[in-house]
Amino acid sequence: VIRNVHFGAYSMASFLPVGPVIDKTDYSTIYTWTSLMRALLMGLIPLLYLSGGLSFGVLAIIVALNPIFQSLMTNADSAGRASIMGRDENVVRAGTAFGIKAGAIAGLFSPFLAAYAVGLLAAAFGEPGGYAIAYAGYALSLLVAVPFLKFLVRDPRHHDPEVAQKPSRNPLNIIQPLLVALRAPLAIGRAIWGRMTGKGRASAAAAARKAPEEAARPGIRERAARFFDRWEATEGLSVILRSDTLMLLMAITAVELFLADALTFVVLPNYIIDVIQPQAALASIPVIGTMLGTKAGIMGLMLTCASLGSYLGTQWISGAKGDLKIKRLGSGFFYRMAAVGSAFFWTMMIPTFLAAPGAALSLPVFFASLGIFLGMELLTRLFHAPLMTVMAPVQRKEIPNDKVGKVYAAFTMLNVGLMALGGLVLGFVVDAVPIATAVLVVSLGVSVTALLQWLSPRWLNRINPAGWEKGEKRDGA
Repeated sequence: VIRNVHFGAYSMASFLPVGPVIDKTDYSTIYTWTSLMRALLMGLIPLLYLSGGLSFGVLAIIVALNPIFQSLMTNADSAGRASIMGRDENVVRAGTAFGIKAGAIAGLFSPFLAAYAVGLLAAAFGEPGGYAIAYAGYALSLLVAVPFLKFLVRDPRHHDPEVAQKPSRNPLNIIQPLLVALRAPLAIGRAIWGRMTGKGRASAAAAARKAPEEAARPGIRERAARFFDRWEATEGLSVILRSDTLMLLMAITAVELFLADALTFVVLPNYIIDVIQPQAALASIPVIGTMLGTKAGIMGLMLTCASLGSYLGTQWISGAKGDLKIKRLGSGFFYRMAAVGSAFFWTMMIPTFLAAPGAALSLPVFFASLGIFLGMELLTRLFHAPLMTVMAPVQRKEIPNDKVGKVYAAFTMLNVGLMALGGLVLGFVVDAVPIATAVLVVSLGVSVTALLQWLSPRWLNRINPAGWEKGEKRDGA
């Protein structure tokens, strides 16, 4: 439930003026002050737990407030990288590859170490006490980062001639999304009252008197884009709606986002700990036994494998040799490569036959099952990372420089919303059916998304034949 509160609030935060705040505020200011606010919120969790004041409701409020500042931070990070790289295809591709590899290198170690530390805390303080205490380390890491964010980050928009309004360094800008959230009930009430009292009829009559050439009814996408144009916070959605390429890229990933994230972070950890129940058998194994005996430990190990796959996949497509591969193979090849990775998701249901619920567990069976889960996570990222690198310049060319923050905030809202909805739906599914059945259904569902990825080059050639495909081969042409 708390996880869905977090993802739901994170997604809804993007409906707040997160994008506009990013576009008008210096990146260093955003990074510094959102880190301080998040450190304050995260530090409250262990303090309240130790004092006996941490109820479920209080935890939910903290978890719902944190994404307002986290969304600012993460979207500003994405927008900052995009601003630095600009629109040059080679720079964007090289910069994206470097970013993925840097994150993957950190991901090789940090999830493992964090999972081991959380496992020790859970053993010392129990559950959920150990998880509450772990947030003290989270808050401390945010505080340690502040001096680096303050003095090392420089905003390139101050020197970009395409950006007319230069970003401000006013730290009060970061609380604007929170103020909008607090005023939202009043604004909604006013809008409803205006509808009930007939306000807006004049504007409707004025719209009816438009010139014939303006009165032609636009398509549903354009009507939706005009609707989102009314608010600065949702202009990023309008940019996406008006771009066939961005719409297709978003639609292709929608189904997989809905299922794959929930499979990795909801279904599988619950299946391993609650059904396979390896805790007793692993108790005699030092370090590894402590880590793999908790759901957080399983998630940490899966993230480590995902990071390794991302690093290897990005390394394969980086540099001059990577450019030659793109030229020789064509961009469509990488979509089909990703499709192959998704097609093997069905293998995650194999452990449901190896480890029957209630059966005595042997360590070979446990490690065989875990190996399948981890291997699939690695393989998926290995086959998907090159596609992210290849398609980054295509996506960036569709985004105006003065709306980078708004568009990335819109992407976050859609992506996180889909992941949160998937987690919520699959949470109910896990409660309603045997968890082994849930693993079977979701694994097969993600495998089906491979068909969408396989057909994507053909669709992209139809809507953007000159703007997306690179190389000597033109798939689907």
